[in-house]
Parts: sequence; C-alpha cells; structure tokens
Amino acid sequence: MSHVTFRNARGRRLVGDLTAAGDPTAAGDPTAADGPPAAGDPTAAGDRSIVVMAHGFASDRRSRGRFPAIAAALAAAGYASLSFDFGGCGESDDDVLTLEHQIDDLGAAIAYARALGYGRLALHGHSLGGRVCLAAAPAHAGTVATIATTGAPTGPMRYDWHDFFTPAQMDELDRSGRVTMPQAEDRVRRTVVTSAGLLNALVEGGHAALFGGVACPVLLIDGDGDGEERQALAQARQGLTLLPAGSRVALLPGCPHNLEGHLDEVIELLLAWFAEYLAPEREKPPSGRRR
Repeated sequence: MSHVTFRNARGRRLVGDLTAAGDPTAAGDPTAADGPPAAGDPTAAGDRSIVVMAHGFASDRRSRGRFPAIAAALAAAGYASLSFDFGGCGESDDDVLTLEHQIDDLGAAIAYARALGYGRLALHGHSLGGRVCLAAAPAHAGTVATIATTGAPTGPMRYDWHDFFTPAQMDELDRSGRVTMPQAEDRVRRTVVTSAGLLNALVEGGHAALFGGVACPVLLIDGDGDGEERQALAQARQGLTLLPAGSRVALLPGCPHNLEGHLDEVIELLLAWFAEYLAPEREKPPSGRRR
C-alpha cells in the first residue's frame, strides 16, 4: 500500500492510499510503503484496471476499517484500488464540504489514477460517496466501466438535522450557511465543516437527474437494518429502471448503514460484480438503458 497525494482543480492537496493488485502489504500497516508504484506498469500483473473508492459524509478513507478491508480483498483478487480523503476530511487539506467540491475531488482521483497508467476504472462509494460516484460518472463515461455503491442516498432522504446537530450548531448553520462538526478522538481531523448546500442535496434531488447520465452498469447494495438503510433501499428500487442494462439492487437483510457485521458480504458482492464488469478482457460497458 502506498501513501499518495494529488491536487484537485481548486489546488488543494488530497491524500490517499494506492494499493496495487497482489500487494502483500494491503492488509497490513497502511504506512508500510510510501510513494506510487512505477508509472506505466502500476500493478504486479500489469493489469491496468483500478477501483477508485469514495467515503461517506464527513468521514475519511479509513473509517471503521471498511476501505482498508475492501482494498485488501481487491488486491488478493487481482485488482488495484485507490481510496482518498475528500477535501476537508481526513488528511486532505482544509475545505468546506459541498457536493460540487466532492464531485471535483473524485474527478481529480480519477485523473490521478489515469496518469499512473490505469485506463479502466470502477467506482465504489459508501453512503454520500456513492451519490458522488453517480453524479461524477457522466463526465468520465469513456473511462468508468462500472459503479458499485453501499447505502447511497440516490433520492430524497428524510433527515431532521435537529436530531444530528446541537442548538448551537443549528444556529451556526442558520447564520453562516455552514456547520462545524467535531470529530471523534480516533479521527485524524478534529472538525469537519459542511455547507448547507450539501445538507440540502441530501434531502432533495430526483432519480432522473442523478441516474440519467450514467452510462455503465451499477450495483446498488443496501440493507434494511435501520431507518437510513431502508430509505436508501426504497430509493434504489424506485430508480433502478432509469439505470443502464445489467444494473441491479442487492439487499443485505439486517445490514445497518455502517455495514457493521456485514462487511464480508459486501466484499463478496463487490468481488463478484467487478469480476463481471471490470475484467480487462470484457468489452466496453454497455450504454443502453434497462429494458
């Protein structure tokens, strides 16, 4: 695993973990290696496919060990991966979280992967990261072969922000259009600042706008273990017919939004999906809609 940095279009530094296919350090110390693999032949087998992973709202690339575990499984199965911290999250430079900024950050990660020689990409996003993957995909239709999400809010979600924020935070949000969110002690960053616009994006929007430009098959993995997942599942099922042929919803009974206790099942679904849609010998992703 290599600790890497690259810049977004706004000039801010983004920090990530790049794991080559077959990398024996993938499941070990994430700081054991430093610097990218050799350009032009970035994986042990010369396979130029990669999975770029986008984390959830106000989180980071190593939250709950999800992406490190997925990266290790991908490496063992012969896939490279790149996870990164959105601007304002984790180790990346300070920024205010907006949907537009995160779409730009994911675009920068895709450009970085391509500059290393990876010509065929899959996107994987958890929660808000999944929505960002879907929103960013149309600009990279010739590169992104497939998308797989977990718990992605793909339609209007019912959130009462008073349940998430203190009265002081709600006052800050009303006065400034942003809110400062303290982070847990085990996080790299002490605070994350999110915009009202990003909060509004989570409770607004429609399937046609989000799914309409997606040109590749999408796997929407959702559980029913809590209210947030049940909402995401209902939205995924409602919008499925707007996605390209081959797309599907996978239900994990009992799985909560944080995937606790179900990560092995998620990994199994991801590996099967990428074997189907990211294999180098596969033709370009279909562009037709579902019939």
